[in-house]
Amino acid sequence: MLTARHLTTGYLRKSQDAQRILEDIDLELIPGQLTALLGPNGSGKSTLIRTLAGLQPPLAGEVLLQNKPIASWPAASLASQLGLILSERKTAANLSVMEVVALGRTPYTGWLGNLQARDRQRIEEALEQAGITPLRDRKVGQLSDGEMQKVMLARVLAQETPLILMDEPMAHLDLLNRIELLNLLRQLTREWKKGILFSSHDLDLALQLTDSIWLLDKEGTLLAGIPEDLVLSGAIEKSYTRDGLGFDNRTGSLLLPSPAPKGTVSLTGTDTFWTRKALERHGFQITATQTDCRIEVMVTGSRFSWRLIRNDRVQQLSSIAALLRELSRS
Repeated sequence: MLTARHLTTGYLRKSQDAQRILEDIDLELIPGQLTALLGPNGSGKSTLIRTLAGLQPPLAGEVLLQNKPIASWPAASLASQLGLILSERKTAANLSVMEVVALGRTPYTGWLGNLQARDRQRIEEALEQAGITPLRDRKVGQLSDGEMQKVMLARVLAQETPLILMDEPMAHLDLLNRIELLNLLRQLTREWKKGILFSSHDLDLALQLTDSIWLLDKEGTLLAGIPEDLVLSGAIEKSYTRDGLGFDNRTGSLLLPSPAPKGTVSLTGTDTFWTRKALERHGFQITATQTDCRIEVMVTGSRFSWRLIRNDRVQQLSSIAALLRELSRS
């Protein structure tokens, strides 16, 4: 278990004046939970992860690993308990995937890197867990960002640590790779009881896939809790409401600035979800009561069609794009 008590993070400048980022916070990361660290740029996410990992000292308070100050752990012992993936990865491009993953066994083999049977078995298991066994002989310089992220995860898995800290693991990944990575992390917490903390800007995925959220703001405030509690308390809404942006506590989705209003239309039919989204995005207000402009959504099998009734004129349309074009002509 990794805990922080009355922790203050930041930096000491040359003048010895402290630049404080987060002050007097209490945190706990335990095995079996996937935790997202959310916050805007400059809120101190990377600094907090580096402090929790023992890479930089706290300005006040303490970080404890298994109830011992993290600074008191010998390097090899710490590496067997805590895995770390930073955003600035430095890996020689001519190393193979297998060689990079094997570096995770350093706490057990020493710097000479003589692999025993147990080490080779754990490397193979880590490759399989991360889903990259077919990449084992590829050079890491030939990999995509998504593949490389899985390699770094496999290296940490080869370390066999109960806790893993990851700084922006989803940066530069497309949506499908982000979902795949988070599903893998969640599987590791469920099946292998690992405690995983990752920093991210992806609120939607964090709300859907994590067990807990640590929420930072630029004022140095941190709130921790399960996603649903943070939504219901208004903490998410407060953090993500500014400059026309908002958060819908009912649906759990971000609200973009409202477009200029274009009028009111009535919308009926079997499946109106995507039609409603398109109309609202273009500034139309939706009502269930009849208006001079009525839209009916019809579904036959898997095919959609739209009936636009306006000023006693009826038009049959085959796409939402065509519907929007007709509405724009009014």
